[in-house]
Amino acid sequence: MPHTGYIAHLLMSECEERDGIPDANDTTEASQTCSVSVVRLSRRPPHDTLMRTRKAWMACFPILASTGSAITCAYFHDWYCFSMILLGMLASGVACFAAGRGTLDFKQPKPSPVSPRGDGVLYSGDKFVVVIGAEEAVCAVTRGGFFLDYGHRPQHHRMGFSSLLLTIQFLLQLLLIPQGTLFGQVMFLATFVCSWMYNCYLSSIDKEEVQRSILKSKILKIEDPDVRRYTFAKRTAAVVFLLLVLQSHDKEVILNELLPNNTDIWKTWKGNVLQQLREREESESLSNNGSNGEDGNLLNDLRGYAQTALTTYGTYKGAAHAPSVRQVATVEPSDRQVVTGDSSDHQVAFVDSSGHQEAIPLMPRTANMNEGNSNNV
Repeated sequence: MPHTGYIAHLLMSECEERDGIPDANDTTEASQTCSVSVVRLSRRPPHDTLMRTRKAWMACFPILASTGSAITCAYFHDWYCFSMILLGMLASGVACFAAGRGTLDFKQPKPSPVSPRGDGVLYSGDKFVVVIGAEEAVCAVTRGGFFLDYGHRPQHHRMGFSSLLLTIQFLLQLLLIPQGTLFGQVMFLATFVCSWMYNCYLSSIDKEEVQRSILKSKILKIEDPDVRRYTFAKRTAAVVFLLLVLQSHDKEVILNELLPNNTDIWKTWKGNVLQQLREREESESLSNNGSNGEDGNLLNDLRGYAQTALTTYGTYKGAAHAPSVRQVATVEPSDRQVVTGDSSDHQVAFVDSSGHQEAIPLMPRTANMNEGNSNNV
């Protein structure tokens, strides 16, 4: 799957907010440029969950200001400004009611009941997220989405009536406000300023943070022990670590996807790592046979990064098996392999072990997913 949608971007953003555990060999915060987050999705998401959030107390500010201004205009017998302020309250109230009647739904394709586990990895640049869980839970990340449901598609009569009423209000204000007194016009402008301030407040709310909170608590139901984030100084160590965590059948597909370097030294190192991962995935060390020369020094560095990944994996396994409030799901082999993408463009991709790719172009792409990654050892 070359792309996923906005939900994968939200999950990656949520993981980046967590504090990372640095690798054992380099704990300098400035050098930890790569990160691998491990997310366990042990709960299946509900289907067609309806959510509505109400925070109406701040709306009292423009309502009270408009009501007070309208009463003041009526007291001084400025009926033009009084009627226009009252019409603005009515039009805005109807529009808010029509738009606010929608419910936020989360929808996703329902996978086959006999589908294998959906374990995979999302990445954007040097940020990786290993997703471990049942196919239905992972599908919520890769193919799910938020939708506003107004219950009367496709007519949307309420929205059309609200738009018509706002247009009429605009035209009448242009004609009648100049007919009012100076005091009434000042009162009208005061209500306009109050409404503008309220709209600024609404615009200042971090909508992505609200969506992440809904995704975390209502859809995926992720708790703090379900997410662990590890940071690395080198991309090579991060990739080896996620291979150990994912425990995929075909590690070569993932390794070549995330580290596309194909020089002789890289091929030698990849073959060495893949062989040892197949033979003893849970060994205490990876062999680090010394080599001479400039190429040998590079090969020794690469092997050192792999050893760093294995050390961090030991830390991860110790934390995963530590006693917790609830039982953590065990990692099982999976047929799903790689998810790739760019969270800044709300794009992520999923590739299965057979090489088949399924595209869902939900958001436009503006950057190369692999740009700038191949030279980061």
